[in-house]
Amino acid sequence: MDLPRAPRHRRRWWLAIVGAAVALGAATLSLTRRRDAAPSIDAGSLVVGTVARGPLVRSVLGYGTLVPEEVQWVVAVTPARARRVLSRVGAVVGKDDVLVELDNPDLELAALDAEQKLAGAEADLLSLGVTLESGRLAQRAVIATLRGDLAQAERHDRAGDALQDGGVLSRFDRDDARDKRGGLAARVTIEEQRLSVLGRGKDALLAAQRTQLARLRAIAAFRRQQIAALRVRAAADGVVQEMRIEPGQWVTPGALIARVARGDRLKAEIRVAETQASEIRVGETVRIDTHAGLADGHVIHVDPAVQNGSIRVDVAVDGGLPGAARPDLSIDAVIELERLDDVLHLPRPALAQPGRATSLFRIDRRGDEAARVRVELGRASVLDVEIKTGLEEGDRVILSDTTAHDQTDRLRLR
Repeated sequence: MDLPRAPRHRRRWWLAIVGAAVALGAATLSLTRRRDAAPSIDAGSLVVGTVARGPLVRSVLGYGTLVPEEVQWVVAVTPARARRVLSRVGAVVGKDDVLVELDNPDLELAALDAEQKLAGAEADLLSLGVTLESGRLAQRAVIATLRGDLAQAERHDRAGDALQDGGVLSRFDRDDARDKRGGLAARVTIEEQRLSVLGRGKDALLAAQRTQLARLRAIAAFRRQQIAALRVRAAADGVVQEMRIEPGQWVTPGALIARVARGDRLKAEIRVAETQASEIRVGETVRIDTHAGLADGHVIHVDPAVQNGSIRVDVAVDGGLPGAARPDLSIDAVIELERLDDVLHLPRPALAQPGRATSLFRIDRRGDEAARVRVELGRASVLDVEIKTGLEEGDRVILSDTTAHDQTDRLRLR
């Protein structure tokens, strides 16, 4: 008996179903094998960040200390030995308060000698003035006498003309009276010239003596200043931050004795890594953290020199500091470089360099697998970095160091 055969089109349909099932099973098996082959990592040990869109404040982080704006270094002016130290570190002092008393007998003897020479020069000036004035007066007396004699000789000369005409006076006597008059006139002229020379000489001698006196006065004043400098004083109100001398210690000119600073006027002196300091400019806003409170400030100076891989930045404090602020207090500071509006940004991944392309692991929606994607980074801040391409808003990315998995493109999260 003949059996009925199934229609040919139904047989083809079943073959298609079987082929699809086999292909699906092979794909599932391949995917399962790939998932099993991907390295497994504990999700709890990872740092994960989410891509966000919005404003980004670019900033750099620095570390440093609070330092006084005004610091006075007190130095020794003369060689001396410390006799008494009147102020210690931490003492509050006022302007002209004595910090240290020094002693140098040689300076005191030199000061006394200078004063003695000054007194002698002053006495010499007075004596010279009296002597010169007496000489001028004596010369004027000589001139007055000669003028009297000349006047008498002139009268005799005039009377001699009449007496000679009357035959009473001989011609010899007449000529003698005339010669005497001429001689007296010449002597008066010479003595007047001598008086003029004495006057000019007096002025020159007195000027020279006054110059010598001024020099001795300057020396005496300098010696007095040296004696006064033996009492070392503070030049302004402040707090003694350092005292480098002890009683009995010998100091030389220029040696540092103490440091006095105004504790009420402080600035921040911070260090920034040289790789992050290129964009810092004077006037930029700074947030200062004293670990006991926050304060605002602005950049007033950027040191052009690099020291030990960092650059010094001076920051002026705007307003007041927290009550616990004091000189040499350790601080953190965040310098604001610029504000970016409406950008994609992400917390900074480990080892990622701003402005360069990198690869990151993006976590899928199920949260059990992460795939490597190429990401182009832009400008960076202390905590965040701009995303140019490769990620979208809401993507979750592994931020931890994944250099141990550089040879794989997928990670399984458990």
